[in-house]
Formats: sequence, C-alpha cells, structure tokens
Amino acid sequence: MSIAIKGCQITRDKDASGHGTIHYKKICSACGYVLPGEGQHSGPLSRGNTFRTFFKCPKCGNKQDIEILGE
Repeated sequence: MSIAIKGCQITRDKDASGHGTIHYKKICSACGYVLPGEGQHSGPLSRGNTFRTFFKCPKCGNKQDIEILGE
C-alpha cells in the first residue's frame, strides 16, 4: 500500500505482493485543478521510501510537487 503525501490522489495501488504499478491523479494545491488522465510509477517503492516528481499546472502555472510514500 502507498500513501499520497502531496500533490496527488492514488487511484490504484500495487497488488498485495508489492508488485505492479501505482496509478495516481495529479492535483494542484494552489487552484485545486485535477489533471485528466493518470500518472504512473512502476518502479520499486518499498516501505519508508518516497517517490518524488512534479508537474506544472496547466490552469494556474503552479509548479506542483508530488510525493508518494511506500508502506
């Protein structure tokens, strides 16, 4: 299981064995815009490790950080 820390909402997580892809919706914290489509992270994300990336909001131009914590 993974936990969305900042800038996203997890829509689909890895399977019980810890394999698979994490899918997430990108959400701008400045204006609340939810980007259509999903982001994906398919690499290993073990307990206590954090996946970090960012996107630029097409609505307000905010540079939004994304953080997902592995559990």
